[in-house]
Amino acid sequence: MSKPMPPAFERSRTMKQEIKDLYDLWLKKTEGNAELHDELSAIEGKEDEISDRFYRALEFGTGGLRGVLGAGTNRMNVFTVNQATQGLADYLNAKYDSPSVAIAHDSRINSDVFAKGAAGVLAANGIKVYIYPELVPTPMLSFAVRKLHCSSGIIITASHNPAKYNGYKCYSHEGYQMTDAEANATYECIRKVDIFDDVRTMDFDEGIKSGKIEFAVVTTPVEMKPPLKKIVLQSFREILVGGKTFTALGSQVLSLAEVKNYPMICLGRETMTYQFYSQFFLKHCLELTPDTEVATTDQILPLVKNELGLAFLPEKIAEEAIARHEIVQIALQDPVPERQICMVYDV
Repeated sequence: MSKPMPPAFERSRTMKQEIKDLYDLWLKKTEGNAELHDELSAIEGKEDEISDRFYRALEFGTGGLRGVLGAGTNRMNVFTVNQATQGLADYLNAKYDSPSVAIAHDSRINSDVFAKGAAGVLAANGIKVYIYPELVPTPMLSFAVRKLHCSSGIIITASHNPAKYNGYKCYSHEGYQMTDAEANATYECIRKVDIFDDVRTMDFDEGIKSGKIEFAVVTTPVEMKPPLKKIVLQSFREILVGGKTFTALGSQVLSLAEVKNYPMICLGRETMTYQFYSQFFLKHCLELTPDTEVATTDQILPLVKNELGLAFLPEKIAEEAIARHEIVQIALQDPVPERQICMVYDV
């Protein structure tokens, strides 16, 4: 009578079989993806190679996903990225009535492929997508999330890691990386998604045609370094405004030095607008020191109406409140330079 195998041996044998089963499943399911299928076919019979790709799944945390590019659950590929995106979609649809997501990517291998794939998954789940059409600096994703009032953001990048790596980071509606609580909640949704059977997808071009996916735009100042360029879509000017308390200033022409005598409201210092006005003040040998900083432009007007200070606002946003005498426009000796709405692209 043979002796039973030790528990550790049984666990090892079970794990090896699970890994083999996963490998066989992926070999079958990736037949439509030549790159991944060829990689898996090339390692047939090589236990160490197979095990390294399938002994675990990439974990999702505050840093999102990050791993070596390739086939398998422990690799960055279209399937692991789309699974994570389906989990994110489930999380957002449960949290928001009409969620939207901004997407950006860097120049790493397959970054553009992963970005478009993620956009297609989100669109298929009824989530509005704003995607940069070409690579942009990472901070532009944070800017787009806040500027477009998105529920979340995705940036495809692996930062300083070697070229064989790529990554997938999720941002909150505030334009920062997800908190631990948000990441954990998203991860729980991801874990429930079958990587092959539960992911909804939509062709990227179809998403563009249907309007479910749109290209993201930005406002200047945006310093473009080659090969990045920008297409100007529209120009606009911003004006200085104040609440009824400052009505007397409406008949005066102030210098920037005089403006500093009053409380100021401005977008946060991490924004392009803050940088723009910081430089504007510096050109007049002054420092921008706002008393109140806000996350989005739409938060400024209510604060002005409630007499919390002066603020710079686009004319189009301010004109209705001025016409209703809810706020007053204040003239400056040195008008604010013209700004532009533009699309960033690569050449």
